[in-house]
Amino acid sequence: MLTPRHPSSTLSPQDPTVADGPAKLAEAIRSALGRCGYSALKDVACDVTDGVALLRGRVPSYYLKQVAQMAAMDAAGVHSVVNRIDVVTSSNARAGSSSVRLID
Repeated sequence: MLTPRHPSSTLSPQDPTVADGPAKLAEAIRSALGRCGYSALKDVACDVTDGVALLRGRVPSYYLKQVAQMAAMDAAGVHSVVNRIDVVTSSNARAGSSSVRLID
């Protein structure tokens, strides 16, 4: 799911996080995920290329998937987010399904 950032909230390339490069930006997003207060978000992986944050991992609810997406969107220098986080609930596990994916 590609989520475009609102044009007025896009920061300039002079922002220190942007200038430091994609690795530093991905690190800033992972740090933001950790500050959200949900332990399930600590295992979400993030890569950044050209201002596009790619989120991958598994969380137990669609709410946490959205929290992760918003945390990435709020990072300075992120222009859009591709959210490939799978939602895995206990009922999915009992039914033998490994994940539920939101269809874009």
